[in-house]
This record gives sequence, structure tokens and C-alpha cells, in this order.
Amino acid sequence: MDGILITIIVITAFLVYKMISSSRKQEGYKRWKATSSGKEEKTTKVKWEHGAWLRHALGETVPRAQYVQKFDESAVVWCANLLGVETARLKEILRDVSEHYREFWMRKRKGGYRMISAPDKELQSIQTTTFSGDVFPKEQIIPRIKQIIRDEKFEPNHKKTRFINEYGRKIITGVSVSSGAKLTIPKARKREIRKNVYFILTKGLAEHQRRIGSSDPVYLKRLTGELCYWRSIEPDNAYVSDSINRLKCLEKGY
Repeated sequence: MDGILITIIVITAFLVYKMISSSRKQEGYKRWKATSSGKEEKTTKVKWEHGAWLRHALGETVPRAQYVQKFDESAVVWCANLLGVETARLKEILRDVSEHYREFWMRKRKGGYRMISAPDKELQSIQTTTFSGDVFPKEQIIPRIKQIIRDEKFEPNHKKTRFINEYGRKIITGVSVSSGAKLTIPKARKREIRKNVYFILTKGLAEHQRRIGSSDPVYLKRLTGELCYWRSIEPDNAYVSDSINRLKCLEKGY
């Protein structure tokens, strides 16, 4: 009899303990929800700022990192004078640089998409102010620029990093600016166009295409288009204008 009584008391005590424990957990959960809802709301707000809804829709839900102020007064004044910007305005921009960017997706040439963060006109004007001076030693300037990029939480694209002096070959968007006096297309491209024009005019279009293994039905039009592009950059080039006319006459005969 005593054993049964003791068993009942133990079971009852255990059930009471479980009920109290469960109740405390529920109250604790409610308090946690009440205190954390503000944080969750703030996090959600940050997540959807600055075009992040687009990143979220495509699976990129990490919010943009806020800019950490790390400049001193004398540096800002010096930069403002150099850039021709009011000191107060430059400070305002630096406090939250992300506000001066718009984000959009761009299709990659080889497939997929790339997120582009484009600066507004005011920030772009500051950023394009591409350095000047008599001496820019490669061993100093490139590491310094790369360090600045990394300090801003970016990683430089080493394949697209170039150090070009006044004597170096400069190709921008397929156009040579090496001479400094006028624009032209690269010499290698000129040689290729000249070669194709020569063989077509001397051997015929069909024979030329057979030799190079081309079955392109609009090959002649494409070559004419290359010449027209060349002429748009060098409008006074007599060879280019003459070649365009000769290829057009040849095209009429086909």
C-alpha cells in the first residue's frame, strides 16, 4: 500500500513539473517573440532596400553591407577641393555611398546574369575624375589601387587590370587610341580585312570561302560591314572607301 502511494506521489510530482516547465517555455517564447519582432522587422527592411527585392527573387538574400566611415576631416577637405565638390556634400555622400547606386541585372554573353550596381550621375562624376601626373610607378600605383578596392569589400579583376604608359598599345572598345592624335582600329584587324578583300577581288568569293572553310551565305555583307565600321572611324581613308565600292559591285553580280 505504501509503495503504491509513493508511486502515485512521484508520478503526480512529475506531471506537475512538466506542466510548469511547459508553461514557462511558452511564456519565454512569447517574450522572445515580443522582443525580437522589432529586430526581425528591421532586418526585413534592410533586406528589401537598394533593389534587394530583385536579389531575393533570384536567391541572393544577403543585404548590402553598410559603408563604414573611416576618413578624417583633412582628407575629406583635400579630396573635395581636388574634385570640385563642396566638403559638406562629399561627407554626405560618403556617409552612405550605397544610396547613390541603382541595381539591375544584365545578361552575360556566355549565359547567366550579372548584378550591376551603377552609380548615379553625381557619384559617377566623382568616380571618373580613369589619375594624372608626370610619374606613376607601376610597382606602387597598382598595388595601392587594388588595396583601396579590397578595403571597400570588392575584389579586382586581375584579367582586366592593365598598366599602360604613353608608348603602350591602347585598345578601348575595339578602337586603338595609341597615337593620341586620332582614332583607328587595331593593326591586326586591318590586316585581316585587307587580306580578305584582296583574296575575294583576285580569287573570287566562292574560292576564297572554300579556302577558309566558310559556308556563310552573307559573308560578303559581313566583310562590307567590317569596312563600313572602319570607315566610320577613319572617314578619310581612301582604301576603305574604294574597297566598299568594289565589294558592293561584286555583290550585285552574285
